[in-house]
Amino acid sequence: MIELTKSNFKTVVNNVDITEKPLNILVEFGAPWCQPCRTMEPVIERLAKKHAGKIVVGHVDIDREPELAAIYDIMSVPTFLVFLKGVVIRSLIGAVPEAKLERLIG
Repeated sequence: MIELTKSNFKTVVNNVDITEKPLNILVEFGAPWCQPCRTMEPVIERLAKKHAGKIVVGHVDIDREPELAAIYDIMSVPTFLVFLKGVVIRSLIGAVPEAKLERLIG
């Protein structure tokens, strides 16, 4: 999982210099104090391993990166956004079953 900050966010979600082919980028917006976020951590890690080479997984700590949270109107955590070529193509809010998150990443 890639820790996303305002300095690397655009590079990652635009899929620049990560791979030669466009991949879906799953970005989780969360916070260390958020229990549902912590609950989702092992789920995200499993999906990242399972879909390695097919998706890129990133995390934004909304406390450290409030500007990124504001840009994407993050009001609840965890919030999951799926990007393709820099554009949000799907989203999901809250702690959800693994199967639902897997459907989100397609």
